[in-house]
Amino acid sequence: MSVLSVIAALALLLVAAFTQWQLPRFTRGRRGVMLARSVLIAVGAAFGALLARQAGAGPETTAGGGAAAILAFLHGFGLVHLPAAVVLVLKRARGERPS
Repeated sequence: MSVLSVIAALALLLVAAFTQWQLPRFTRGRRGVMLARSVLIAVGAAFGALLARQAGAGPETTAGGGAAAILAFLHGFGLVHLPAAVVLVLKRARGERPS
């Protein structure tokens, strides 16, 4: 576990928080917001769990396997939110309305 990995996990966690925070601004209707949030959280959790499982599988992670698995989960969760965050930033830059 490196410092860079921790910084990346924190940055991706901020990306996920930003995406969840900005969704209501660019998504029409409460139902649409809840659907988008639910899908992002579910897919992020599934991808994070997959990465965490892979991170804890190798012999090199026996000493710090728990921390490595947590960081891997955060990386996966944040990576799923990254494309949505980019789209929301572009929508904000263009001044678009909810869709």
